[in-house]
Amino acid sequence: MKQHYTTLGLQEGASQEEIEGAYKRLSKELNPANNNNQEFFKEEYKKLQQAYKALSASSILATKGGAKNVYSKPKEENSLKDEPANTKPQKSQTNKTKVIVGVIIGVFIIGILGYLIGVNSNFQGQNTETPSVAQKKKYKVHTIAFYNVENLFDTKNNPTGYDTNSVPNKNNWTKATYNAKLKNIAKVISEIGADVTGTAPAIIGLCETENRKVLKDLVNQESLIGKEYGIVQFDSPDRRGIDAV
Repeated sequence: MKQHYTTLGLQEGASQEEIEGAYKRLSKELNPANNNNQEFFKEEYKKLQQAYKALSASSILATKGGAKNVYSKPKEENSLKDEPANTKPQKSQTNKTKVIVGVIIGVFIIGILGYLIGVNSNFQGQNTETPSVAQKKKYKVHTIAFYNVENLFDTKNNPTGYDTNSVPNKNNWTKATYNAKLKNIAKVISEIGADVTGTAPAIIGLCETENRKVLKDLVNQESLIGKEYGIVQFDSPDRRGIDAV
């Protein structure tokens, strides 16, 4: 029975209301119809259905006198298609997610604007020189990039997150495959805009990173280590354990 609570992300002895809430939230996240019908999500979705039925059937509400017991009826699931693909998440969670996304986008835009304002200030200062000197000035072009690193997780298990089920090729996710992914991503990033600027981007926005450690490992790759990148990370409450930086 304990594994069923774990499947729903609950502590043993959770109430029926908590079971219902966890089931509704996870049914959308794990529904194969929302995940290109991948085998992994089919298996996880099946486990979710089994856990929900088992816990719902065992939830007994006793009357004050204990005269009778009322069993909550588990939701019948005839097939994976019975679960609607557009099951709405809880309103509070949706609002919270919108706020988080808004904060991330706002920070990113402020950083870009600050950088451009600095460049413009230098430009105005240079234009105070005589026309003959100003006309000879050359201005350097910089690249600002945004890149989805697709579930960049390290090889250590995070007991408070969902990284066990989120890492790519989880059955073969080793230090060697992790380092290979870091090397490939670093190479791609270093080449963004290089055909115009001759170097890697000045500012890079990333998403789907697990923690600050993977970012340090990434900027220390051979392709990026000489670029002297700083790190600004937003520790997202996303239950999958992914952040935006």
